[in-house]
Amino acid sequence: MTTVKTNKTIDTFKPVLRQKDMDRDMYNEIEKLAKECVESPKEKFKNENEIANYMKKFLEEKYKDKDLCWHVIIGRNFGGCITFKEKVMCYLYVGQIGFLIFATPDV
Repeated sequence: MTTVKTNKTIDTFKPVLRQKDMDRDMYNEIEKLAKECVESPKEKFKNENEIANYMKKFLEEKYKDKDLCWHVIIGRNFGGCITFKEKVMCYLYVGQIGFLIFATPDV
């Protein structure tokens, strides 16, 4: 039996975009944030709900000048049908965790 050794590492937390309707800079910020949350120690976030709350607060603070209400849905198995404001929606996976992030006008 022969064992093959490689120096390649597999990035199991590489974000995979499913759908987006937002500018590149905003998406890159969200992708980076999602990856950081998934890779963070278990002590920081105990479950997906805590990650969703953290991301929502982060986005509402960062984009508060746009008068948007952000929605963050995170999970391993979900479906949905949403209505959102143009240019503020993305759906991606980081590892096995799906992130559906979108905004509606703040009223």
